[in-house]
Amino acid sequence: SPLYLNPGLVGSVKQPRIIFNSRMQWAQLPNAFTTYAASADYLVEDWSSAFGVQVMTDKAGSANLRNTSAHGMYAAKIRIAEGWVFSPGVSFGFASRSIDFDKLVFGDMIIHNGPTTDDALGHLGNQNYFDFSSGAVIYNKSFWAGFSGYHINEPNYSLLGEDAKLPMRLSVHGGFRIPIKHSILSNSKLSSIAPSFVYKSQGEFKQLDIGTNIIFDPVMVG
Repeated sequence: SPLYLNPGLVGSVKQPRIIFNSRMQWAQLPNAFTTYAASADYLVEDWSSAFGVQVMTDKAGSANLRNTSAHGMYAAKIRIAEGWVFSPGVSFGFASRSIDFDKLVFGDMIIHNGPTTDDALGHLGNQNYFDFSSGAVIYNKSFWAGFSGYHINEPNYSLLGEDAKLPMRLSVHGGFRIPIKHSILSNSKLSSIAPSFVYKSQGEFKQLDIGTNIIFDPVMVG
């Protein structure tokens, strides 16, 4: 999901690209956390520019807590040396956060077996907000490295009318391709091994992903 990782990755391939993603987390629970996303990006070589769009929605819990967003993205393609490209990008979007109020259960509803009198219900409401992100990538045919910052404006996404800012999500990522030689695949110039990493930090949460892809065009195994 390159556009989710870094807007600088918009147009990182020469062909027009369309991507669909789906994810289900904690699938054994009755109301699993589900995410769906779609993106498209296009490189305009004559303009040294690339354009992209991404839409995403996720739902969690029995009260259907939902986040939905749509972003437009732009990345410049700056050739800094033979075979090297520097690609800074920006993303502007609009997001909405909502919940099904009729499915919420409050403590006094259980105690008194009736409707709630909790003051929080009067403050609950859907929240809409603008979102801004940016990032940059440097790459050639064998190497890539980049960084990005999402939710740079740290918008307020509280459903209770309070001040609850969405923390900025920072990431650093990179990788490289190692050609495979002296093997049964040595006749193919497109075979390689590509180790990579992604480090993400948002608020108190930090995550490091390390992986390797084995590429035998057009097949990739990770």
